[in-house]
Amino acid sequence: MTTLSKQTKAQLAEIAANLGIDVSGCRIKRDFYATIKDYFQEHYDEFKPGSPYYDLAHSSRLAAAGSPKKAVVVTEEVSSEGETEQENTEEAKEYDNEDDETEEEDLKKVQESEELGESEESDNAEDTPKTKDNCALCTCSPLKSFVECEKIAQLHAFVLEKNEEAREYLSDPYSINDLIFIFESFVLLWNELQFTQIQSAVWIPATIKAQLPSPILDWSILDFSSISTTTFASTLLWVVSFLFVPKVFSYYVNFTYDFEYDSFTFALAKLFVGLIVFKTQINTTEIQRDLDFEFTNTQCSVEFLYQYTRHAILTSVIFLRNTFGNWVLIDAIFCTLISLYANLAFV
Repeated sequence: MTTLSKQTKAQLAEIAANLGIDVSGCRIKRDFYATIKDYFQEHYDEFKPGSPYYDLAHSSRLAAAGSPKKAVVVTEEVSSEGETEQENTEEAKEYDNEDDETEEEDLKKVQESEELGESEESDNAEDTPKTKDNCALCTCSPLKSFVECEKIAQLHAFVLEKNEEAREYLSDPYSINDLIFIFESFVLLWNELQFTQIQSAVWIPATIKAQLPSPILDWSILDFSSISTTTFASTLLWVVSFLFVPKVFSYYVNFTYDFEYDSFTFALAKLFVGLIVFKTQINTTEIQRDLDFEFTNTQCSVEFLYQYTRHAILTSVIFLRNTFGNWVLIDAIFCTLISLYANLAFV
């Protein structure tokens, strides 16, 4: 049976949107879960068998149902009507006597309370300076004032909330795939692009450099001369092979039925593409053909475009291999195992 606890945050948000549940104040999965669960428990009768959310409402109802409370029944056995009447008359007499005694006791208590009230007022007048001094000492304590500070409490609540959000974000295999791809892309760009100081930049006019302060001349900026066709070709090959192809494959080969992409097939496609790009053997014939292309005439023709494409792919593959080594394959295996575990956990 499908339960709310097996739904992801995105699925819970979609359920809330379909049912018109107000989740504007919910930021983490726990809040979404509690709000939707309360809704199912309150509107359980509205979900009939065959409804798309009948199983969720039924499971929420079963989770809320506790063990029945035991009713304790007190029985009284009466032997005869005569005995009960005698007991009632005796109890009435006792109640009358008790009423007289309680009135006298109440008068005494009132008098005693008045006397005690006067004495307490005098004691309080003497004790108030001491208590104020004690409170002042407590507030002057650095440690206690630091712990009880309102800003510290707000910071603590903020850290707990962000920690819960980070935990939920990293508990999603889609997020892990995205983070690893972003990190790998950053490493690729860091190796492709070069930086230089402003005073060494050729493309900045000397008149502008003369007007800049000396500390600014030592700043590092992007060296546009480092951007070449190999840079564009390597980036294009990287995006197509490790993002576009896995996305398309996971879109059509999708076993989740609830998401647009399948994280497991995405990581699996990335692994196979990585094996092709990083483990395909480059023989000497291809190297010789590429060297011949370097020294041929650059006349625009179909044959030239074909040879130029092969040259760009070969240089891009070599650059990617020198940049990543086998780390892309290790990351792909890691993402594949995590996605497989996530899919099995939510079955």
